[in-house]
Formats: sequence, C-alpha cells, structure tokens
Amino acid sequence: MPIGVNIPKAKELQKERFRQVRKPLLEALDIDYQRADEAGDASKKTEIATKKQALRDAPADSKIDAA
Repeated sequence: MPIGVNIPKAKELQKERFRQVRKPLLEALDIDYQRADEAGDASKKTEIATKKQALRDAPADSKIDAA
C-alpha cells in the first residue's frame, strides 16, 4: 500500500504550529503594550499593535493554502 500525504490535514497542522509559536510572542507583546500605555507612548503602542496583528495573520497566510 502506498504511503500518502493528507495535504489539507498537513496545512491545518502547520497553522496550529504557528499558533503555538506565536502564543508566547503575543503574551510578551501584551506586556510591552501595557508598558507603552502606562508611559503614554502612542507611537510604541502602534508599533506593538502592528507586530501583534502580523502574528495574528500568520496562520491565515495564503502561502500555506497554496502549498
């Protein structure tokens, strides 16, 4: 019997790996955001929010579905 690859399942597994890796990164950025908020640093808050959004968008990257 030939060995097959379940591509849809593999894509979902990769997305889940991204989610696992990004969780501690998002948590660290949450702390940085709170510190910037306490300091009233709007530009730093915007920078952090952009990084957090990029991490949130990673599992939805079209490159995964195109693989």
